[in-house]
Amino acid sequence: MSVPEDGEESFGLVLTITERMRHYIKPKGTAPIVQLHLADHGMFNHDFITACIDELDKMPIRAALGQPPTKLEQLAYQLLCDSAYIERKDR
Repeated sequence: MSVPEDGEESFGLVLTITERMRHYIKPKGTAPIVQLHLADHGMFNHDFITACIDELDKMPIRAALGQPPTKLEQLAYQLLCDSAYIERKDR
């Protein structure tokens, strides 16, 4: 059964974007891991990525104020590090 698009109705079921994410992004085997994919071969506007990196520059200040990075920010940091070929030992 295919999952409906955001707001699309199928058999009386309407799923939001986050519901669709939960449906598709889940472990396929017994290990509690999932694989993420980047559409369009991971191409993003450079200004957008630069703005994301600028936000990372503010993370130490936020951490000092008691605001640790969110899970979404941690995922973005991982993606940016991997995209810049920065290995774990260098972080």
